[in-house]
Amino acid sequence: MTTNLTANQLVDRFMESCSHDLRAPVASIKGLVNIAEHYPHTQEIDECLHMIYDSAEKMEKMLRSFQEYLVTSHYIKKAVEANCEELIDSILEPLQNTIDRMGVKLTKKIDVTEPWRIDRYTFSLILKHLVSNAIAYQDLAKTSKEVSIYVLANHRCTILQVSDNGVGIPKELQPKLFQPFFRGHESSSGLGMGLFQVDKLVEKAGGHLLFISNEKEGSTFSVTIPVEENTAHETEL
Repeated sequence: MTTNLTANQLVDRFMESCSHDLRAPVASIKGLVNIAEHYPHTQEIDECLHMIYDSAEKMEKMLRSFQEYLVTSHYIKKAVEANCEELIDSILEPLQNTIDRMGVKLTKKIDVTEPWRIDRYTFSLILKHLVSNAIAYQDLAKTSKEVSIYVLANHRCTILQVSDNGVGIPKELQPKLFQPFFRGHESSSGLGMGLFQVDKLVEKAGGHLLFISNEKEGSTFSVTIPVEENTAHETEL
């Protein structure tokens, strides 16, 4: 029997297959490299092993990104009551080692009307990608490296703003910023899927995404996520 699939469904099937079936071989490659490093070998072989491991790790990141994209594509949002500061801290925790290593000063300002309701998955992924980008594109020549997070929320919407004083985005590249696999700088080690994901999540939430960026000065991304209508009515009663 022939199954008619749309182009998007075919892409989803391909990405799902890749993200699932290739994880085991990639993990095996990394495991074999770790084993090989414990045996005597020349400097040249050592360099090759490191390059193999780095390549496998990059592929693993890509597979995770594919999986994340698939989850996002089929995710059905649901607003729940949450503690804003606790949620932000849980999102930042995996990034803390990188923040400390790079000497980034991270500040938070939270102005939230309680009770705060949000789709945790949408908010978490948006914040993770925006902060990860802000850290990745820091200007290493600057003595002070800064990232700030500001959340303003009431019964109508949640506004999330992430700012940095990094390298900024050249004007000629800004129209491509939310395209998949686009990287703003050659030195970037990312896959170029973060802002693409953010754009899709904001669109799915019925929100708005704005940014201002100046080269060598930094960038500010602002996301507005509206409260679901039934939630807003419940709050007003």
